[in-house]
Amino acid sequence: RLLPASVMALLQLATLATLAFAAVRSPRSMRALPVMSGGGESAVAAAPVPATAPPATAAFGAFEWKQHWYPVAWARDCVLDVPMKVTIFDEDYCVVLRGSGRTPIALRDKCPHRSAALSEGRVTEQGLVQCSYHGWAFDGEDGECKSIPQLLDPAAAMLDPAAAIARLPFVPPAKSCADAVAIQVVDGMVWMHTQAKTAAEAPFPIPRIPEMSDPRYKVLPAVRDFPVDHSLLVENICDPDHGLFAHRALGFDLYAASAAHPLTVAVEGAAAMPVFRSSVEAVPKLTAKPDSGKAKRAKGGEPAGPLHASTRFDAPCMVHMGRRDAGGNSSFLTAFWVLPVGVGRSRFLSAAISTAPVLPPRWVQSVVLNNFLDEDTYLLATQQPKVLGAELDAHTAAATAAAAAAGQGTPVQKPFRRRLFAYASPSERLLLEIGKFFDEAVPRSPNRYARPELFRAAVPTREVVLDRAVQHLAVCPESQVLVRRCAAARALGLAGAASLLFGKLTMCAAWDARSALLLGALLLLAKAAHALLGEFRFKRDRAMHTAGLRQIAKVFPDAWLLSQ
Repeated sequence: RLLPASVMALLQLATLATLAFAAVRSPRSMRALPVMSGGGESAVAAAPVPATAPPATAAFGAFEWKQHWYPVAWARDCVLDVPMKVTIFDEDYCVVLRGSGRTPIALRDKCPHRSAALSEGRVTEQGLVQCSYHGWAFDGEDGECKSIPQLLDPAAAMLDPAAAIARLPFVPPAKSCADAVAIQVVDGMVWMHTQAKTAAEAPFPIPRIPEMSDPRYKVLPAVRDFPVDHSLLVENICDPDHGLFAHRALGFDLYAASAAHPLTVAVEGAAAMPVFRSSVEAVPKLTAKPDSGKAKRAKGGEPAGPLHASTRFDAPCMVHMGRRDAGGNSSFLTAFWVLPVGVGRSRFLSAAISTAPVLPPRWVQSVVLNNFLDEDTYLLATQQPKVLGAELDAHTAAATAAAAAAGQGTPVQKPFRRRLFAYASPSERLLLEIGKFFDEAVPRSPNRYARPELFRAAVPTREVVLDRAVQHLAVCPESQVLVRRCAAARALGLAGAASLLFGKLTMCAAWDARSALLLGALLLLAKAAHALLGEFRFKRDRAMHTAGLRQIAKVFPDAWLLSQ
């Protein structure tokens, strides 16, 4: 159960070891980790509703989405001096990590001249962002327009560039400057602020995980885009109960709760920057064996303190979890950052954080993690239109009541999760608190109700929801390098095998053991490369999902279902 269905193909990857050229980094089966995923679904277009949401209730009424930092990419996935488009709250930005010791920059992805995308442009030798439509160039740090080619004197510049610049300093015309926003690279991640112009102006700091900057730990990152809403994906990550059934993974049971092992939940911090914590004794609950509750012995013979499975959600984006001792220490953590790309869309960034001496190459983690994420992504796709539809109904009702009030007070949008969901599990105490936050804060997020038709969009096909080529390969340069090498290896293996066969047949030569071994190695190389290429496109069809369903009873036997 620790490897995806393509286990035999993955075992053959030893022949491709020299192709990966990836730095060796940290193991541990992702099956043992509480990693989750996302998806999209169906229905009828909604009637137009006001784009401005009613105010939230007092509990999280002070939460302002634009005051926070958002992780947009891993720095290692950004090509230096190449503009990259990222989207937050359905608004596009142009992000550039510059070389030559220059600071990173971020601009709204709109040239002030003719509104073309700056992310389609280039970075000049001076470090400016140049629009590829008419050549206007901007300082990415403050957005100031530094050059309009049509206003220059090319002849004078070619004769003496320094004299031309000194003689007539460029003064940008009105409305010619781009809109810059704050950007930082912290712990290997690129963070953006959608409101502050500089990091000093941001009202809150970037949330950090101490272990990521601790030299004792190694970090193995992952990335994937999902057609699933930010709120649903965060709830999925913080839900341990689905792991036994959606993933058939026993490790989730350590984070679950029971009557004998209740979940401790706390909501801390100000309403403008809340932190949600949970903790439970890290022992099996649903899958507990008769002796599983016995205390382990430390080296001195005394009972060792139990580990506690802890989960922490720093609104609006960051979740991290691990099994910690009484001192709060853990040798392995999993962390997640969920970027709200827009309604029904999010970017999933994750990391394995470990004290292990080595971690596996990143491409190995990508293969295993993508198989893992595929196991419940389509389930979220089927859930999404129902949940977002209920949210839209609550918003419409509140907006209608506000219009009818005619100045007699503006009603708030009523929470809907308690009415929509049937909370029953002891593990759902954390989800209850996070649900309250989302019910109250999500309606205040930017551009939330600008396109109401998105809330009941039809569920895409599995091929679309689980398209790894679009969701992962397109945003992970390291996987792109591997795919190119695997394609070359497959071609090499097939060409070599064909040449060998042709030579033997045309020369009527006898087959000896050496030739047979060479032919087998070439075909094995081609087969392994082909199998690995398949890990970076759509893979989990209905048949594979059905095969996975048969594994549920091996983790949670059917005989247990009716037990008390």
